[in-house]
Amino acid sequence: MDSKVDVLHVNADPEQNWKMCCSVLHKAEVVFFVQIIFLFTIMIFSMVQIINKVDNQEIYFSLLSSCIGIIIPSPTISAKK
Repeated sequence: MDSKVDVLHVNADPEQNWKMCCSVLHKAEVVFFVQIIFLFTIMIFSMVQIINKVDNQEIYFSLLSSCIGIIIPSPTISAKK
């Protein structure tokens, strides 16, 4: 029995890797986690400002809504095959 297994090489492209002092990181993973940390930081900051009842809370509600809109994927209708 011959079985062929396809292997996906995630880090095969050298332009998609960042070499650090002790390891090699995949560029897409680093960018993803930095974006998520940045969004959650803005969300926490906005919630703290809203809880503290600062003046002009509309700005913080807008920031919070924008961050939630970015994180939550848009709904789609999947076609049955």
